[in-house]
Amino acid sequence: MESAKIKAAFNLSMQVSLAITFGFILTYLYLSISFTRLPDGILDVSGSWLTRTEGETFVRPSTRDRFLRKGEEVEVRFFAPTLYGSMNESLCFVSQGTAFVMYDWLGREVYSYGMDLLEEHKMIPRKVHFIRIPERAKQHSLCLQFVAAQNGARVRFRSAYYGDVEKLETIYFKRKSFALLCGLFLMGFGFLLIMLRFFFKGWFSKLYGTFFQGMLLFDIGLYTLCYNDLFSLFVRNERISTFVEYLSFMFLPILIHQCIMRNQDRRRKRLPYFICQLMLGMVGIVILLHFLKVVHINELGPVIQAVLFIWAFYALGWLTLTIRRDLERMGAELYANISRRCIYFGLYSMILLSLCDFFLSATGQSYGIFINQDTRGLFIMLGGCILIGDMLLSYFFHTVGSMQEEEVRERLEGLAYTDELTGLSNRAHCDQFMAENSVKHLKCVIVSFDLDGLKKINDIEGHQAGDAYLTGFTALLTENFGRETLLGRMGGDEFIMITTDLDVLKLDNRLYKMYLMAKDDQIRFSYGYAVSDEVPGGSLQTAYMLADQRMYRMKDQHYEESGEEKS
Repeated sequence: MESAKIKAAFNLSMQVSLAITFGFILTYLYLSISFTRLPDGILDVSGSWLTRTEGETFVRPSTRDRFLRKGEEVEVRFFAPTLYGSMNESLCFVSQGTAFVMYDWLGREVYSYGMDLLEEHKMIPRKVHFIRIPERAKQHSLCLQFVAAQNGARVRFRSAYYGDVEKLETIYFKRKSFALLCGLFLMGFGFLLIMLRFFFKGWFSKLYGTFFQGMLLFDIGLYTLCYNDLFSLFVRNERISTFVEYLSFMFLPILIHQCIMRNQDRRRKRLPYFICQLMLGMVGIVILLHFLKVVHINELGPVIQAVLFIWAFYALGWLTLTIRRDLERMGAELYANISRRCIYFGLYSMILLSLCDFFLSATGQSYGIFINQDTRGLFIMLGGCILIGDMLLSYFFHTVGSMQEEEVRERLEGLAYTDELTGLSNRAHCDQFMAENSVKHLKCVIVSFDLDGLKKINDIEGHQAGDAYLTGFTALLTENFGRETLLGRMGGDEFIMITTDLDVLKLDNRLYKMYLMAKDDQIRFSYGYAVSDEVPGGSLQTAYMLADQRMYRMKDQHYEESGEEKS
């Protein structure tokens, strides 16, 4: 039964993930197709370049990024046409880790980027260039001389456009709209989780690693914006954007690691905790080396990617073992187990899809099967969206489990604080109520009841008759005072009622009316009451003792009138 529920939950998680993937692809394709057609006055010049390195002839570039070694120079030729009706013709392309100078056909400098940073040994970030072409350079070849500032520097030829600068900026941002929407959505959802974790601690504190799940989503969104050159639009600084991109990239496995750790027993956290500390130390060393200008953070990209590849395979194995161990944890932890599995499935998908993106990035491949090649980090965005779906599913199962636990707890409390025969509060509950409300100085009236002749009925007619006598009085008490603050059985033939209605005259009339009704039903009882203000300090226990004394006076009077002996 329990394994069937877990299997059904796993199937549901799969269906949710597939639905999110389908919706993700449809949205991506819709936006890509909408912006595939270039407007009038814009040319796609991705295949119009001619490149050569030292000792080579000019060739057309492939669709892959061109990787360069540190200090390597590449010369690129491009023919600048004239577009009718446009006065601000510009060239748009992306450079990463390279400095370059653009010359016109007479060797005059048109544009320069990063040469001063190269001389000062500073980091040269990735940048989107919108280079305005002067009139003298049109209808002629332009020469761009690139110099790699680091190993693994790239010259990207697959996304280059030529045309009116305003139209270029518009089409560029439109083609990045999907990345912008996904990045902001992931950051917003992550920020919401973090805020809910801090401001609504009651329910969210019971969830496993909510804070780190929120941090992970925020980090994925931030990385998406940086990786697609959108974060630089907000900070107006490409160097800061590049630094944040690498930093969020390095924190990605650490946060996934923490999300897995938060769902495990402490006994199984020693090795994962050590690995997490090791990765944090690596991040600290990289940041320190960057600010000491020993090595720039973007130059360590291949090393960071290699470490993350190794960690990813370790994490996949770790998750597999964790899921197997969770099969042994059933019973009362059924829904908690299902909730954890939903998170595990989301993290599993996140790691696999991240590996796909890392592989494409490391090999310089583009999303050749997709329409819009300008969107980067597509698989990581998909992984983040699937993770959100599985998180919501996990929270649903956690809520169901919490509701069941609350229901069981209430039932157990009911059994612990309820008299089995009468259904009223038992002595333990009554004593607890009086102790708690004495501290709060609750103003109330306490009534003590005692049934007359119960022992005689038990001795002559048997305990079943005695039980019927007790339940008959309970029904009468509930009928007349069922809406009062507390009704309870203190044990044997003793009952108690506590009411916050301080109108003693009205209470006395209601008690006498109940007394007459009981006579008609052949039920005899004695009662006495006391107001909490009558005793020093307003102690409810002391007020109950005073009410009990007054009840016994009435009981003695009944014995004198009937001539019976006290029992």
